[in-house]
Amino acid sequence: MKSSEITVADYLITRLKEIGVDHLFGVPGDFVLGFFNQVLKSDLKYVGTCNELNAAYAADGYARIRGIGAFSSTYGVGELSAINGVAGAFAERVPMVVITGAPSTISFRTRPLLHHTLGDYQIPLRIYEKITAASTELVSAQTAPAEIDQVLSVCLSHQQPVYISIPADVVMMPCQRPQAFLFPPALGSDPDALGEAIAEALEMLDKAQKPVVIGDVELIRFKLQQDFAGFLDKTGFPYVTMMLGKSVLSEQHPQFIGLFEGERSREYVRNRVESADCILQLGAVLTDFNTGGFTTNLDDAKTISANIRSVRIKHHYYENVSLHDFILGLTEKLTRRDPATLDIHCAADGCVHRRAELYLPDVPKPLTIKRFFDRMSHFIEDDAIVIAETGVSLFSAAEMLMPEGATFIGQTFYGSIGYTIGATLGASMAAQRSAAQRSQSWRKDLVDQSIVRSFERVNEPDALQHEAILQVFGEEVTHTGTLCRSPQHRIPKPQSVHFHGIERRCKIIILGRLHGQHRSPSIDRRSDIVDRYARLSDRHAAELCQRLQQQHAPS
Repeated sequence: MKSSEITVADYLITRLKEIGVDHLFGVPGDFVLGFFNQVLKSDLKYVGTCNELNAAYAADGYARIRGIGAFSSTYGVGELSAINGVAGAFAERVPMVVITGAPSTISFRTRPLLHHTLGDYQIPLRIYEKITAASTELVSAQTAPAEIDQVLSVCLSHQQPVYISIPADVVMMPCQRPQAFLFPPALGSDPDALGEAIAEALEMLDKAQKPVVIGDVELIRFKLQQDFAGFLDKTGFPYVTMMLGKSVLSEQHPQFIGLFEGERSREYVRNRVESADCILQLGAVLTDFNTGGFTTNLDDAKTISANIRSVRIKHHYYENVSLHDFILGLTEKLTRRDPATLDIHCAADGCVHRRAELYLPDVPKPLTIKRFFDRMSHFIEDDAIVIAETGVSLFSAAEMLMPEGATFIGQTFYGSIGYTIGATLGASMAAQRSAAQRSQSWRKDLVDQSIVRSFERVNEPDALQHEAILQVFGEEVTHTGTLCRSPQHRIPKPQSVHFHGIERRCKIIILGRLHGQHRSPSIDRRSDIVDRYARLSDRHAAELCQRLQQQHAPS
């Protein structure tokens, strides 16, 4: 191989590193082993999962923290097992690179009855075309570099999964070394359409006495939080989020009044939004869960709705207007209002589950869902990453006020049960800090904190059970089964996260699936709970449990 050349596999690996992927999740299989061998020789870290579905979930969680994720599996049985995880990322606009190790190109032409195949070798590709923004099958070293670059560019610009199939004989083919990756430019706006949209929106907003802003998920996906924060600082307008956009900005923000979910909203939030004389929606995706089962009652005549590439004002539509440009245009021209005139009741003072509300343990008192989330609002600390499982945990977390710097993750649109297991692995890997940068004293300080806590009732099978509340301080999560069931958890090491320009300590919490008939059983004494985890092998965890037992021993 010439010095100016590189293998197709190494070209792809290089590009993954360039766009921000440091970890590749996956499951080995014979058709992908050649590619995995090259991964193991590279700086791209391979993270094995127990199955392909969890690899996809992990790549999703990773992408929600890092900005993009990737996983790889074998042809047919592997990639088809992962489809549900990729479909969720497609629905919720999470950028993910799916890499399949496929049979050789000659097998695609002659179609022998190889294992893992379906006769028609193109079936997996055609399936993935439905749930990805771009897909390609690399059939030669001459075309592979351009195809890889094009597909990765689409992944970043559309913020959705893409699919790359790499046949076994193409993996080691030589191709030209890559030049610097050309990241897709931000799509501009039609200047006339943008100007007209801003002018019409300004007219409505300037006249409004009680405006309100809805900030939602597209602000997160397309990294427009800073633009949104600048708009709020300039105008003083109150804002709400929807469930998909939860924690778009800090929920401690003085202008944040709460989560808007139609009939499922708190009364003040619902009345404030629906009585507003101008409603500015930024990046809202009006799914059933986001709108409280389509129960939002917003008057089109009072609504400005801006999405990533279009703006609708009343019954007027403006195409080719970027959300970024629209927000900046409004920010430049609007003036600040006096908050006292805008009927702002901060969520920090009104959210159902919040730290400001005193929580007193009461052993005889039954454990209800409300009591549980009241407790969780005190348990979760600043800068946490909170991952809520589909179901009661997700819906109850809606009214749990996130502390300063917290990031909330939940599959609110697609709603796949079991998503949080893999997503927690991915988020923890994305949030970790280089071991060489860690402080030894800081590590001990973090490990001395609470490691694993679980509030769980196991002697009433049909009662409310909380399977997992996991605090992760570390480089990796090796246990991907039902969490907090086994005392043999490896205690990971501490970590920090560089997120939104802020380097910080990171804690990851899973709000696991709540199941059963949701009765209200009494919770075991805390001393019983910590006794269960005293068997943890880690020395710091054992010392912690002893301290907790002494602290909460009956007098």
